[in-house]
Amino acid sequence: MGFDTSNHLSHLLPQARWKHAIIGFMNRLCFTISLLLLVSGIFIPDRTFAQAAILIEPFPVSWDPVTETGSFPIAFSSTQPIAGFQFDVVFESPTGLLVDACCGIAETYGYDIGTGSSTVLGFSITLTEIPPTPAGFLLDITIASTNGIPDFGSICLQNPIFADVNGNSIPAAIGPCWPQPGSFRRGDCNSD
Repeated sequence: MGFDTSNHLSHLLPQARWKHAIIGFMNRLCFTISLLLLVSGIFIPDRTFAQAAILIEPFPVSWDPVTETGSFPIAFSSTQPIAGFQFDVVFESPTGLLVDACCGIAETYGYDIGTGSSTVLGFSITLTEIPPTPAGFLLDITIASTNGIPDFGSICLQNPIFADVNGNSIPAAIGPCWPQPGSFRRGDCNSD
């Protein structure tokens, strides 16, 4: 009397698929938790690297007087794959407002992108990595002004946090701020 392995193993196939799906979900969950710990400051990343693997900087603002909003791309270059990122957009003037972030290579790779009062956060729930990129646009930032006039002064990026697919910190540097030339400010007689 022989042992029929085809019937014996056939019931294991759905279990193996189910187990594989659970393992994939747990890996994504662990990455998301690691990224949240990283960006919340609970986990202090190792910043001992001599050279940053990622460089980000704001490009010039394009202002639309009809919608009273502006937009500018965040240029970046990277030598390592990126699985998540966060940085702050800081305005010289208190009238500047961060409205939205979208598009760019982050959207191309299906990243979820969110904004807070001054923070931009991007990650992939499916662990899709943005590959090393010598030069490109990470995403576009939409801004507004509390008074409808584009007088937010210089725009700077601060506190960059980038992570790989394992939730490890990737060293990042920030390029120069984008100066808004020729803005008139009430009470400023000598443009300083």
